[in-house]
Amino acid sequence: MQASAHLQVAQEFLAASESYSVSAAPLIRSEMLWCAAAHSVKAAANQYGWTNNSHDDLFRVVQRLARRLSEPRLTAEFQSANGLHRNMYEGHLRAGRVIRSEATVRRFVSRMAVILRDHPQLP
Repeated sequence: MQASAHLQVAQEFLAASESYSVSAAPLIRSEMLWCAAAHSVKAAANQYGWTNNSHDDLFRVVQRLARRLSEPRLTAEFQSANGLHRNMYEGHLRAGRVIRSEATVRRFVSRMAVILRDHPQLP
């Protein structure tokens, strides 16, 4: 899948997450948000020719981007998305935390799209 397709899928997951209320389906909403973040990272990996075959690879891609662009916030935001992924398995986050994490994930996905647009190649 090309970078642009991953970005489109990320947007589709964000839209799909809105179909599930935090109170009625927090696990599904959490996973939809994680998927949006993960696909935006896969878009970056594909655009820059970096390995993205595993969960760990996604974290390496984010760390690499954060270092190269001097944007440590990317790492923290992706960690927030990962917390939502864990929540899908464990259901340990309260609704308020899911909502705050959702805002972080939406910023992350948006920022990733801007990075990919503004930096077709990295220095």
